[in-house]
Amino acid sequence: MGRIMAIVLVLCFVGHARADGHLPDEMAVKAIKASAATWSVLYAKRDLDTLMTLYHPDAKLFSNGQPGLFGRDAIRGYFAESFKNTTGANIDFKVEDITVFGDVANLVSLYIMEIDVGKDAPVVVAGRSMLMYKRDASGNWLIFADMDNQAPDATVQAFKDARR
Repeated sequence: MGRIMAIVLVLCFVGHARADGHLPDEMAVKAIKASAATWSVLYAKRDLDTLMTLYHPDAKLFSNGQPGLFGRDAIRGYFAESFKNTTGANIDFKVEDITVFGDVANLVSLYIMEIDVGKDAPVVVAGRSMLMYKRDASGNWLIFADMDNQAPDATVQAFKDARR
């Protein structure tokens, strides 16, 4: 009976694949969450080369209080400068929403970031981010637009409350 149930489950999963071979939306959501988690780890490790593989070549970055950046090279320069001016940073996020529209998806999250600037205590910043992902021809979800802001309802306390 267990073997039959396993076969039925596999057939159910395969039956949810789209005709174009893409994963169903729930699988896309898992892949996007995994990409976001990987971004946090790579950022904390300051692994700029691998971090840039998560961005679409034509990506855009709109960081709070900064001018817009267009293209992976400009974004690389921004992160390289940021890494040079700090001694470390950790970021954590709480996904508020992921919506998938075919080969495009939006992820909205609360974030909290502790930035070590070489002083006694890290600078703590909280806010909200919205990432737009595009699926490439290989099925990988790449960041196409990255925007963050600091908003009155996206505070350190709001982040902690969302984690409960």
